[in-house]
Amino acid sequence: MGKMNFFLGLQVKQTDEGILINQSKYMKKLINKFGAQYLKTVKIPMNTNWKVDPGNEEKSVSSTKYREIIGFLLYLTASRPDIAFAVSVCVRYQSDPNEAHMDAAKRISRYLKGIPNIE
Repeated sequence: MGKMNFFLGLQVKQTDEGILINQSKYMKKLINKFGAQYLKTVKIPMNTNWKVDPGNEEKSVSSTKYREIIGFLLYLTASRPDIAFAVSVCVRYQSDPNEAHMDAAKRISRYLKGIPNIE
């Protein structure tokens, strides 16, 4: 059969030094699906000045769309621990997301666009 290349969406590269896992193909799918390919990249996954307030006056967004992007991002945390904290903050607001929460989730995808392959 040979060496394993893909497993459950994870790209696997086996070398003499060890096994490397990444999800660059899955990440490109996320970036294209949510339109981040047209947005400017950012250097950090979450804005350090973002005040998380569930009761602010922002307009509500589709919780289905928000959950979909969060689901993609959660699966990426398996190989990208650098986004784990930012995704965990976004996960808290799945029941009633607003525009600020959606912007935060899209910012993570903009970050991923700027750093596509970490091995």
